[in-house]
Amino acid sequence: MNNEINLKIQFGNNFTEFKININSTISELKSKISSIIESKFNFPVDESSIVIKFGFPPKTNTSPDSNTIRSLNISNNELLRVECKKKEKDISQDKINQCSSKQSLIERVIIPADNSCLFNAINYCLNQSMNQPETMREIVASTIESNPDVYNSAILDKEPSEYCSWIMEKETWGGGIELAILSEFFQIRIGVADITKVTIEYFGEVFKFF
Repeated sequence: MNNEINLKIQFGNNFTEFKININSTISELKSKISSIIESKFNFPVDESSIVIKFGFPPKTNTSPDSNTIRSLNISNNELLRVECKKKEKDISQDKINQCSSKQSLIERVIIPADNSCLFNAINYCLNQSMNQPETMREIVASTIESNPDVYNSAILDKEPSEYCSWIMEKETWGGGIELAILSEFFQIRIGVADITKVTIEYFGEVFKFF
């Protein structure tokens, strides 16, 4: 019997995935996550500070590290939202310097017209990936559910719970509400260009372009 499962990690605005034995302990899971974040995202992790959230709406794991992953009842391809502290020096300034040294480029990428094009476009800009639109949909739904005073029926034109279920459907298109939420979530400015009217509408103007 194959006990290996595939899990996805969201760390800030970074996404990746990996495989692990479902009978591994939570301690081993944290060690694996720490190693991945350090190697892929150049972020030195204080392993003792790792917080794992999963499910919808996201809930924080409170199980002892000695428990197995199986005991969490998570499914294959589950998204794990990871929060942690830096182990050593603050490298944020290094990242800013790296970004400022890059050339400003405009790249045209064709996004498949599969009803998830908005989510895939944002994911591509952040991670050069187009295969996780459901992750972006989860972020939108979770944000709406967590902020009922902001995202009410008057804003959504639906009851919030109904809207959350609706936006999770793969046939549903994203629009201005989704762009505003994702801009705020990732702390980036998003520009949407209308090439027929030659106009650009911005979301998250208080943020810098990614």
